[in-house]
Amino acid sequence: RGGATECCNVNNCGYDMSGAVLRRAYGRLKRRVKAHDRLHWIDQWKHLPNGTEPSPAPLPFITPSPVASPSPMPSPSPQLSGSLLQWAIVYVSSGCEGRVERCRVHVNYHGCVDLHLRNRVRWVRSIDLNEYAEANDLVIVYPQASGDGRTGLGCWNWASYHDDPNFDTRVGVQLGTVHRLLQALPNALRHAHVLSGDQTPEHASMSAQQESAAMLLDMNEVLPLANDVAAMAATGTA
Repeated sequence: RGGATECCNVNNCGYDMSGAVLRRAYGRLKRRVKAHDRLHWIDQWKHLPNGTEPSPAPLPFITPSPVASPSPMPSPSPQLSGSLLQWAIVYVSSGCEGRVERCRVHVNYHGCVDLHLRNRVRWVRSIDLNEYAEANDLVIVYPQASGDGRTGLGCWNWASYHDDPNFDTRVGVQLGTVHRLLQALPNALRHAHVLSGDQTPEHASMSAQQESAAMLLDMNEVLPLANDVAAMAATGTA
């Protein structure tokens, strides 16, 4: 919709792919309506399979290949890296607020999108899934991959048997994380950051840092005054 975007390979081709996918999965749907502005941000690293550690920085990009090389490029093992960004994004339609357990949940796996969270938000807001969710009481979960040197920057693990032999099953690192997140979704949403517009958890952290800096500034102004009063009291001039 709205023409191609530079970040996300979203194009207006005159074809409602999101609607076609959802109707294929759920049958008849109501027409999409305007989505609200709130997104839930869930820490998906908390749902990594046991023994897996997050990897916020992917390896340098190389051309991916599904064919095993006699001397494969080094890449992180599934025990050391999930190749996942920290935050998953969730759209909870108005009809599902406070009753997620009673709503259908749809998972959208992004394409090879760059790592800037603002561009991930543009993807989430550009493909009309949220609009269909709002009209049909759906919850849309957008897990976020970081990619690596083998599968590509911002990509899901689509061919790296060396990293994770079970990559295309629910016991693989990435899909296993999504599966665990879905199982814990109601509780995870209760602990999520709820942000509007183009805000991301980075902005939330910045706001907290700015608040702390403001408090520190106030203390810096108060402490000299307190010291002056204490000095005046000691000398009997107060």
